[in-house]
Amino acid sequence: MALGIPSVSTRVYGIPEGIIDDVTGILIDPGSPGQLADAILRLSREKNFRDNAAAKGREHVLTNFDETKVAEIVRTAYERSLGIN
Repeated sequence: MALGIPSVSTRVYGIPEGIIDDVTGILIDPGSPGQLADAILRLSREKNFRDNAAAKGREHVLTNFDETKVAEIVRTAYERSLGIN
């Protein structure tokens, strides 16, 4: 998604945090080849959706999953747990 490529993935673990169904990509049920085929066909046929999902997906990832921000949050949590801050 960070590369501006529309995504298709399954509704498992933390994936729905990254992919907002029908906004930043398409979520399908695990073990559903028919849904996967439908999602791929949709992306190939619907240029506007494909382009919008790619742009919104990139924006979503860059805004919400920045490694620097995550590292700072983790560092702060460790410091608090150790009584440093």
